[in-house]
This record gives sequence, structure tokens and C-alpha cells, in this order.
Amino acid sequence: MKIIGIDIGSTGIKCAIIEDGKIMDKKIVPTPEKLGGHGGGRFELDPYRITSIVKTLIDDMLKENATPQAIWIDTQMHGSVLCDATGKAVSDYISWQDRFGEPYLDEIHEMIGEDVSDLGTRYKAGLSLVSLYARRDLLSDECRYVYTLGSFVLRQIADEGTFTFATHPTMSASLGFYSVSSGAWDMDRIGRVFGDKKLALPSIVPEGTKLASYKGIPVFGDVGDHQAGILGTEGEQEKAVFITLGTGGIVSRPVSDMVFGDFETRPYFDGGYILTKTGQMGGRDLAVIVGLFEGIIKAFGDGSVPEDLWDKLLNGEIASSGLMVDPDIHEASGTITGISSDNFSYQQIFDSSLVGIAKGLIGTVNRLDASDESEVIINGGKLAHSDKVRQAFKMVTDREIKISAVKDEALIGLYRLEDRRINR
Repeated sequence: MKIIGIDIGSTGIKCAIIEDGKIMDKKIVPTPEKLGGHGGGRFELDPYRITSIVKTLIDDMLKENATPQAIWIDTQMHGSVLCDATGKAVSDYISWQDRFGEPYLDEIHEMIGEDVSDLGTRYKAGLSLVSLYARRDLLSDECRYVYTLGSFVLRQIADEGTFTFATHPTMSASLGFYSVSSGAWDMDRIGRVFGDKKLALPSIVPEGTKLASYKGIPVFGDVGDHQAGILGTEGEQEKAVFITLGTGGIVSRPVSDMVFGDFETRPYFDGGYILTKTGQMGGRDLAVIVGLFEGIIKAFGDGSVPEDLWDKLLNGEIASSGLMVDPDIHEASGTITGISSDNFSYQQIFDSSLVGIAKGLIGTVNRLDASDESEVIINGGKLAHSDKVRQAFKMVTDREIKISAVKDEALIGLYRLEDRRINR
């Protein structure tokens, strides 16, 4: 079995040939930078540029490899593109990193009610619900179609007459319009927020539903990259807690039953759910520390920052030094304590920051799974697969810690979805 997998992330767009569960060929293109000239916390990207990259990557794979039986796509979550009835964009892609709607959070919260547990995601400025409310002047009878990034890309590249305006629950629940308990769009909530500005939202369909064809090849997906990454990680799904280390940290626990609490109840595959805590520490918190080092190098060195600075910092063993760093940049709450004359080198600061992140994430794991019996599996990008990360976690917990042996988990997750589709 062979597929093409497309993973549209926040930092890179990956395209791979995956055959018999192994990645045989892979290409990566950096995700386009956010568009300039937008103030007020806007974080928007050119959706046509993203579409062009995806199309070129697929075409290159088809030139160099035998035709696959299917194409699957997952994308970054929470964002959207507002379009007219023809699928023409009337907004740029408004990313999950958008903060333009922050001034409206309290106002919207009053409209939708106190309890937001049924959203399927954390209530925040980056939700399409919030970002589109902040841009509601764009809405009209003609321009009211809300596309996920994946559905927009598929609309543009699909063979004529093959596109279905639809998305999967893993993506639907990331937008802020969804009800987990009903498994459908919450039209009452949408009406309270947008009034008579009628939004047109994609149909919600199960995994394995064909959404388009491209050069005659069936296309599936529009699933969330978070859930695809969990599915692609080895381990018994319901006997593990997953820590995804990327730009931010995410702690997740797959379950079969719908449960609500102090976490996000996100839809998963085969009717399951993932209990999720987002907004955790991750790569962006470490990047603040590394940015300090880079600034010092530029100011007092020759001005040239080594390209392998991160590799050097992640190399070697962590030594216990008494230095304690909590690098949490949220609400300016990070701290450094325990400084002495022999523990304040750049390497000790970095290593202690890594331990601080591990300590914070394990605290979240323990709150999400109080049984202390589940194994902890760490997945994600380069940071997640570092041996020094494993060392940091071993220093703060007695739980069993595993580093995912699978790289590019989201792409492997897409392959497993195709395997389920043809074998169910």
C-alpha cells in the first residue's frame, strides 16, 4: 500500500511517499512567513501561496514515484479562510497564532455562556470563532463560507467536479463553532455570536470520506495535525499519555468515552476522544533562552551565530547543578533561582530550562492521569527526539518515559488512516 501524505504545519509543509508504513521519499518546504503590514496582533498567511507549495510538492512526488492509491492531508488547526460561493478567498488564512480578536474575548464569552467545555478546544483568541468575529465586517451574503486550511487547499487543486466542501471532526472542533456533545456545528452558539450574518460551514464527515480527486487520485483527510501525530506514534493508545513537544507543548490522553473536565475534550478517530491540555511549555519557551545567547554572541562576539547552536546545546549529559529555571513565558511568569558562582554558564542555563519544561509537563501529565500507571510517550519534532529531553524527564519523574521511535508521526498517522479505510 502506498500513499502521498501532506502535513501542513506551522513551520514546514511536508510531503511524503509512504509505503508499507515507511516513509520512502520526503520533501519539506518552509511554511510561508506571516504577511507584513498587518498590525493589532494579526497573523495571516497567503492561502494561495500555501496551495501552490502543496500542489508543487505533490506533482514532484508523482513525477518521481509510481502513482499512489490515495492522497491524505492534515493541517495546523484552529484557523480559517473566508471565501465566497466560488471558493475565492476574501481573507487571507487567519492562523491559530492570530491575536487580533483578543479584545473581544470577554464580549464573546458573555454571548456563548460561561461553560466552554463543549467547544472541543481551549477558548482563545486564535479560534476561527474569535478571529472572524473580530473581522465580521468582511462577512456578507456572498462572502460567508468558512474554509479550513485543508478544505481551501483541496478546493483549489481538486479535479473539476470532484470537490466536497467537508471536514473531519478533528478539524471541526478546532474552530470554536463545534459541539462535542452533539458532534455537529452549534448553530445556537453561532447565531448568538454572529446574529444575522449567516456563516456557511463545511459538512462534517467521518475519516475515510473522499473529499476530492487530484489527477484521478482520491484525496482524503482534512484531519487535525495533532490527532494525526498521536495516531502515528507507537504505543497502546489508551494506556499512554502523550507529550507533543513542538512550538508549544501539548499533553494528551486518548480515551474511548466522552469526558469533560479541566481539559479540552477533542474528537479523535473511530469515535474516540483525546483529553488535552494545550498552552504548555515547549520550543518557544526554550527559544527565549537561546535568543538571549544569540543576542550576546552578536553583541560581544564576531556577530556570527553558529547554525548548529541548538545541536550543540542539546548535546551531552545534563548535570545536576542546583540551578532552577522555569522558562514559562506565558504571562511573564518565568523565573531563575538557585544561582551560584559555579552553575550559571550558558549550558547550565539551557539544561536547567529543559528540566524546568519537563517538570511543568509532568505536572500536567499527573493531573490528566492520576493513576500513575500509563506510560508517557514524547513525540513531536527535533526537540522531542533529543536524548537530552529524555534525560530531563527522567530527572523529574519515576514514570516510564519513552521517546517516540517514529519521526514524522503525523505522516505515519495518515498512512494508518488509509490502512484502516481499506481494511475496515
